[in-house]
Amino acid sequence: MAHQRSSSLTSGRHNGPRPHPLCLEPSDLTPPSRSGSARSLLALGCHSSSGGGGGARAAPDADSDGDGGGEKAGPPAALEAAYRKAHARLVPLFMVIVGFNYIDRTSVAFAGIQMTKDLGFGPAVFGTGSGLFFLSYCAMQIPANLMCVRLGVTRWFTLIMLAWGAAAAAFTAVRTAPQFYALRLVLGAAEAGTFPGAWHALSLWLPPDRVAYPFALLGAAVAISQALAAPLSALLLSLDGAWGLRGWQWVFLGEALPSMALACALPWLLPDGPHQRGGRGLGFLTPEELDLLRADHALRTAPAPALLPPASGGLKPAAAPPAPPAGALRTLLRVLGIWQLWGLALCNILKGA
Repeated sequence: MAHQRSSSLTSGRHNGPRPHPLCLEPSDLTPPSRSGSARSLLALGCHSSSGGGGGARAAPDADSDGDGGGEKAGPPAALEAAYRKAHARLVPLFMVIVGFNYIDRTSVAFAGIQMTKDLGFGPAVFGTGSGLFFLSYCAMQIPANLMCVRLGVTRWFTLIMLAWGAAAAAFTAVRTAPQFYALRLVLGAAEAGTFPGAWHALSLWLPPDRVAYPFALLGAAVAISQALAAPLSALLLSLDGAWGLRGWQWVFLGEALPSMALACALPWLLPDGPHQRGGRGLGFLTPEELDLLRADHALRTAPAPALLPPASGGLKPAAAPPAPPAGALRTLLRVLGIWQLWGLALCNILKGA
C-alpha cells in the first residue's frame, strides 16, 4: 500500500485531485522539505481534516480515472469552517471601524455652516483644512502599516481609534483657524492606518484568494457610512443649545465618542491574528481551528522551498521566488502611464469637490 501511494505521487498521473498541502503526509515529501516544523504542521492539518482518523487521508474517488491529476483539492473541511468563522467575526467589525472612520472625517462638512456663522471661517479655511488632512493622511500610510506590524493589530487599532476619536472631539474647542488646521493634520495622521491595517489584519487570517470579497465589503462600508452620516449629523445639529453646546459641537462630539467606545472594546473583539497564543478575542474559534489556521498561515508564508504540489509529477520543493525586476523605475513609470488610473483618480477628485 505504501509503495502504491509513493508511486502515485512520483508518477505524472494521479488518481483524483491533488491533495491540499495541509493533507499531505511527511512521507510524501522530498528530502529537502522534510523539516520538523513542516512535518508537524502537515500532520496536524491531515488529522484535523480527516475527523481524527489518525492522519489517514481520504481515499480517491472510485469513479475517477487516472487523468485527474490536473485538479487540485480544496482546503480541508475544518479549515473551511475556520475561514468562515474568521470572516464572520472580522469583516463586520472592520466594516464598523471603517464606517466610524469616514463619519469622523466628514463631520466637518455638516458642521461647517454653523462654524462659519460662529467662528467666521470661510471657504479658504475649510479648503486648507481638507488639504492638510490628506497631506498627513498620505504621508502616514506606510509608517502606519509598519507600526501595525510592530505593535500588533489589536494595540494598533485601539491606539489609532482613540487618537482619531480624541482629535474629532477636540474640534468642539476650536476657536481659530490655526487650531482647526492643527487638528485636521492630527486627524489625517491618526486615520491613515485604518485601511492598510485592515488589509494586513485580514491577510493574517485569510489566504490571498479569499480577501477580495472582504475588501469589497469594506468599500461598501464607506458608502453606507456616507448614507448614514447625513441623518446622524442632522439629528446632532438639532441638539443646538443643549448643555451649552452649539449644534456643530454636538456633531463632532457625538460622532467621536462611538469611535472611542469601540476602541476600548477592541481588546475583547479584535485578536492580533491566528499566531496569538492565549489572551482575549479568540473565543470564536476552537483550539483545533486555531491550530489549523496557524498551520495554513505558516505554509503560506514559509520561505522557499515551500511545500507545493507541482503541475505534474510528485511533490517537490517550490522554486525560490523570482527577484524583483532590475528596471523597477521603468515599471513604476509604466504603471503611472496607465490612463485609466488617472481617469479614476480624476473621478474621485471631482466627487470630493
